[in-house]
Amino acid sequence: MAGPDDGYGQTAFAADPYPSSAPEAPARPVPPGESIRASTPMLFEEEDDPDLEALARSIGTPTRIVWSRPRRNQHFEALLLPDGAIELANGARYRHPDSAATAASGSYTADGWSVWRLGDTGPTLVEEFSRRFA
Repeated sequence: MAGPDDGYGQTAFAADPYPSSAPEAPARPVPPGESIRASTPMLFEEEDDPDLEALARSIGTPTRIVWSRPRRNQHFEALLLPDGAIELANGARYRHPDSAATAASGSYTADGWSVWRLGDTGPTLVEEFSRRFA
């Protein structure tokens, strides 16, 4: 079935050349408290972040980091380990703050350097990095 003429002698749309034999199943909603990323395997190897590693090494002890999103009523906690890994509450470890932030929140993207803070009210990772290495 062809669509209306677009004014250039072409049809504006055409029938689906590969019609589905069955209706598409509805998407399963993600249950509250479950991350869409938690069950999704990483497609690419995560690269180490040398700046995160330098910051963690300069701190020297496992340090609690926090990301609070009060408007969304969300609060995430993790540990920044001296080897530069970030360990989430579920035990998953990430070598980049962006990866840890997206895994914790289920967001598609997050600027981990800007969202994670040292403690509840401490500086962000980028602020602390600048303070120590500027």
